[in-house]
Amino acid sequence: MKRILIRGVCAIMGVLFGYVCAPAVSVWILQSSQPEILAGSFLALYKNTVVCDCLNMSPQERKEKLSRYISALQEAEKKNPASKMLSQEVGLAHVRLSVAEKQLGEQVQADEQMGMAREHLTSLGWSDVSSTHLASLVAQLDSENQQTDAKGKPAPANRPSSIHHP
Repeated sequence: MKRILIRGVCAIMGVLFGYVCAPAVSVWILQSSQPEILAGSFLALYKNTVVCDCLNMSPQERKEKLSRYISALQEAEKKNPASKMLSQEVGLAHVRLSVAEKQLGEQVQADEQMGMAREHLTSLGWSDVSSTHLASLVAQLDSENQQTDAKGKPAPANRPSSIHHP
């Protein structure tokens, strides 16, 4: 009976140890074998918090959060300059920031951000990079990223969105 009890306790401790260590070990393995995938998954999580959460923030809070997001995207873009997905995401983030700055009455900064957005998206082959079209596209993407909960309140979606718009 004592042996069964000891084996049971050891089994439970092994399961708990594995439960705690498995995520850390898997991240370490993924980072060492596929760093691009790990970085991409972190960026997708970051995007979800920025895009979905920003919809319910004031324009000033949105501006600050989007500025930090753009900086993170630009760092990732430096490490992977051939990534069209990152370049597209930087362009769309600039559009979002432009919209927030326009809402704050900062027209000069909004125009600068829209210019950077056009530059990124034109380099990808986008044909319609008018301010109206880009703002409308971002509004549509943001509305698709937002779901409602059981009470009808907006709740962030748990899925990253990627649109290829040549």
